[in-house]
Amino acid sequence: MSKHFTFITLGRLVEAIRNGNWSDVPQSALVITFDDGYKGNYKLMKILKQYKVRPTVYLCSHIVNTHRHFWWRAGHPNFYRLKKMPNQKRLTVLRNEAKFEPEREYDNRQALNKSELLEMQPLVDYGSHTKFHPILPNCPAEVSRNEIAASKTHLEDMLGQPIEHFCYPNGDYGTREMDYLKDCGYKSARTLAWGWNDKHSDPFQLKVIEFLDDSSINMLCAHFTGVFVLFRTLRVAVKRLLKLQ
Repeated sequence: MSKHFTFITLGRLVEAIRNGNWSDVPQSALVITFDDGYKGNYKLMKILKQYKVRPTVYLCSHIVNTHRHFWWRAGHPNFYRLKKMPNQKRLTVLRNEAKFEPEREYDNRQALNKSELLEMQPLVDYGSHTKFHPILPNCPAEVSRNEIAASKTHLEDMLGQPIEHFCYPNGDYGTREMDYLKDCGYKSARTLAWGWNDKHSDPFQLKVIEFLDDSSINMLCAHFTGVFVLFRTLRVAVKRLLKLQ
């Protein structure tokens, strides 16, 4: 990727959008982000140093530096059904059917600890991914706001740096969440909407080209060409045409 793209920080991109000064963004600019704060991210340090990449890692503030687990790794057989449930019902189902508690300290940890976060700090930027990664629109207003606000202050206290950027869990959000983010002093939020960002982008609805951890190089290249975005667009257009007939 370093042969075809110029790596820039998320902060640089967001400032260019907010200031309307797109001349500060080089051609073929690329921002790298990672979600959740898995402990495996620590192994990226060697690569980051080698290629001088400064990614943003969005952290679940009340899972990092603990032995708590991510709820979607609890082993429940119907992850997609859980994502559509009201938040309290999701927690109840996880408790009853998977014996999962969001604040339980397990024997093994899944997320980065404070020592690793501080060691990585000179090489990465950190953002918030809520406290426990709920689906925010499925939460009551006070829970949604607390997940957004408390995660920011918790990470700032832990890391001793401002937390200015946010990532919506599962890419789900509404105008309510966008208002909370602005009230809390965030500068941007990343979605899971596929596409590229430009000077007209909304900094609180940043698009992404997503790929999985086990994606091949060929698959990664295909993502960056935009071919999958094209297929999605065509599929939506065809569905609309069929409905009109």
